[in-house]
Amino acid sequence: MLKFFYCQQAVFEIHDFSSYSWRVLSITRDWSIPHHQLGVFLKGNAYFVVKDVRIRYSEVAWFLICFDFTRERFGQLLPLSFHSYTYGYPVTMTMSCVREEHFA
Repeated sequence: MLKFFYCQQAVFEIHDFSSYSWRVLSITRDWSIPHHQLGVFLKGNAYFVVKDVRIRYSEVAWFLICFDFTRERFGQLLPLSFHSYTYGYPVTMTMSCVREEHFA
C-alpha cells in the first residue's frame, strides 16, 4: 500500500504487511500529484496523473507516472495521448481499467 501526503513537502510511505508498519520512501521528484487526482491500480503497479512542476501552466504539463511496488519507486513521466493545456486552471482527469488490461 502506498500513501502520500503534502505537509510543506511531499512524503511517500509504503506499508510493510509483514511487520504491519509504514516506511518512508526517499523520492526525488520534479512533479506533483494534485490532491484531487486519484490513481488506478493495474497489473501490480499504481498509475497517477501528475503535473511537471518545471513547466508553466500555459504549456503541456500533465503526464502519467507509474509506481512500481516491486522496486518501490516511480518510473519516468509518460506523455498523455492528448494535449493537456490548462491555461492556469486546475485539471481533473479520471482513469479507469478495462478488464484489468487497459486504461480508459
